[in-house]
Amino acid sequence: MSTLGSQGANPRGFIYFDVACIITGILLVPFFYGLRRWRTDNRLLNICLYVIIGIGFVACFGIVMQAIYRADFWPEHFYYSAIHWVGDALLLMVAPIALLLHKKFYRPIIIVGLIATGFNLYYILTWGHDAWIEWITAITTLLFAALIGANMVKKEIK
Repeated sequence: MSTLGSQGANPRGFIYFDVACIITGILLVPFFYGLRRWRTDNRLLNICLYVIIGIGFVACFGIVMQAIYRADFWPEHFYYSAIHWVGDALLLMVAPIALLLHKKFYRPIIIVGLIATGFNLYYILTWGHDAWIEWITAITTLLFAALIGANMVKKEIK
């Protein structure tokens, strides 16, 4: 995906990709903040939620900054990209703990989260060697977030 945001590799379209990444990072901030609605009397769940929210904010920062420092600006792009992808991996590892403790969480959603976690860890461990994994990781991670949001609306989690 980084080549889409590179002026050198994508001279006529890089700005669209980079702006889309900035918008995505900004729009994910209210999503993560909204996760506080999952709080219950369960202390472990609440701690996990606040960890998810904090890591989420850091990952959002990484998304925005990796677009500002596009792939043409190495090593800054690599640094912010690492913040984003490692943040995503941590989120995906903590989210199942918190959400599975909630009685209104629709359990099959966790399958998408586990798939996203696997792709994310593979992507990190291979230093992004396989470009298609980056796409699958981003798609499954955003799908997981969308399913959590849909779960919140359907189960009226307030």
